[in-house]
Amino acid sequence: MKKVWKVVLVVFLVLVGLAAASAGTGAWIWYNNPYTLELTMHGPQEITLEYGESYTEEGASAICYGHWFEKEPHLVQVQQIGAVNDQVLGTYEIRYEARQNGRIGTAHRRVHIIDTQKPEITLQGEGEMYVLPGNTYQEPGYTASDNYDGDLSAKVDCQERDGLMVYYVADSSGNEIREYRIIHYEDKVAPRIQLTGGSTVTVSAGSEFVEPGYTAIDNCDGDVTDKVTVSGSIDPYKTGTYPYT
Repeated sequence: MKKVWKVVLVVFLVLVGLAAASAGTGAWIWYNNPYTLELTMHGPQEITLEYGESYTEEGASAICYGHWFEKEPHLVQVQQIGAVNDQVLGTYEIRYEARQNGRIGTAHRRVHIIDTQKPEITLQGEGEMYVLPGNTYQEPGYTASDNYDGDLSAKVDCQERDGLMVYYVADSSGNEIREYRIIHYEDKVAPRIQLTGGSTVTVSAGSEFVEPGYTAIDNCDGDVTDKVTVSGSIDPYKTGTYPYT
């Protein structure tokens, strides 16, 4: 009887050896954890997107294998913790986790949504303006907009520096923009002279010409009548047309 048990034991050990040879490390199920869990994250681990670009979640997958009775690997459900809002700037952390038979597989992805585009400043009126000396420059207006922050008109800093208007604004990401307007302080409009009685005067021969009068107004200096000079001469005893300037 003892010999029979010995034969059975030998056969059993031979079968175990054959199983070990055919199943590799999986045959050690009796001595250690027989399962291996592999989690694979699809796509890059670090992603940077410009605001306006769409984020596509590529996810992750996991497989479990290693049981000597269950040689074929099988898929394991992956849990995603965290999400990306590509409409809001920031850095997003996504964790992928899978659990099976006491094994845990994890992976992490970091996604940056950034804005590197400068705002825009639009100047109303001309880019080069003339102001009368002694007068104050009147700002025609401006608008500022940003692809992420929207209307930034109220945040524009406007300063005059030596005849140059400088417009500056920055968005919430620190992107800056400057625009310029040239201001000339000079008078380019000539004064106007108004003749009393019109530009043509008829005088009878032998009568003395009497100046009807005039006024002179300048858009910058005001009344400059006292600066008017008159030239020309008339012979009251000789008929004709006489220029009087």
